[in-house]
Amino acid sequence: DGNTNTQKDRAGLRMLPISEVVVREVKVITSGFAPEFGQTTGMVFNAVTPSGTNDVRGYLTYRFRRAGMTERPFFLAPTARKPDNNIDNFTATLGGPIVKDRWHYYLGYEYVDQDLRDASKVIQQSAVNNAQALGLSSTAIPPHGVIPTQQHVNFAIAKTDYQISPQHKLSARYFFFKNRSPYNIGGGLNTVERATDFNDRMDSASVQLISSFGTDRLNELRVQFARRHQFRTTSENAGPCPAI
Repeated sequence: DGNTNTQKDRAGLRMLPISEVVVREVKVITSGFAPEFGQTTGMVFNAVTPSGTNDVRGYLTYRFRRAGMTERPFFLAPTARKPDNNIDNFTATLGGPIVKDRWHYYLGYEYVDQDLRDASKVIQQSAVNNAQALGLSSTAIPPHGVIPTQQHVNFAIAKTDYQISPQHKLSARYFFFKNRSPYNIGGGLNTVERATDFNDRMDSASVQLISSFGTDRLNELRVQFARRHQFRTTSENAGPCPAI
């Protein structure tokens, strides 16, 4: 919607991962940027969010994937464990009128539950022999020897559009994103006792007022507040000692 989605401390890194429920159309600009599109090293990707209409509309979807439905990756070693690749993905949207022809609303939500266990997270340790030495319970290390990495992601949007008059339109929206990834760690010599839970949350609120003055003047006023929090905490089955 013309607001920035770039983190200020990392050039070019997006602040909010985009969900399908927050996008109506996109516009990609590869050169000749307007002055408002600064702080980027490559192309500009502008996403326009959906709005409600005079008709109540919405949809529900459920998509899933299971390891048994997928082929082995082409470059995966024949003896390596096949990635689990289990995904459950839910989406829901609803939009409609509050006051017909003048005031509308739009709501969207997506939830992703993804299993990230793969061949790179195989524990190169003996679970039976080392669990006690690491200060872990006998059930902390999975018997199949793979770190139980997962990802739980929530996306949400709430938006309203109000036609104040034929010359003035006011829009306001709120984005929410939250990602929780327990046992967020690589594989190899890493083990469960070194794993951490990665938590990532982003909030973004904006107000937009579009005004026309006569037939040759148009003004667009945007105000946005956005923040992102990322932190790691010790996983449930992590050991009591520091990792070196």
